[in-house]
Amino acid sequence: MRLGAYGESVFGSQDDGGGWKSGFDAQRLVLLGTYALTDNILFNAEIEFEHGGIAADEDDKLGGAVEV
Repeated sequence: MRLGAYGESVFGSQDDGGGWKSGFDAQRLVLLGTYALTDNILFNAEIEFEHGGIAADEDDKLGGAVEV
């Protein structure tokens, strides 16, 4: 079993049109898991968290999202 992760975060501010004021935004955190079922078969899994939460609307990227 192998575990990995990568991410992206921003500290600063955005224009009023973007709807985000000064502060911290965890834009993306991706957790990765890999397991060797056999020598020739690997299982890869990935779960991605965007903006640290769940979106209020489907297109609401600043409200956050979780994708598998």
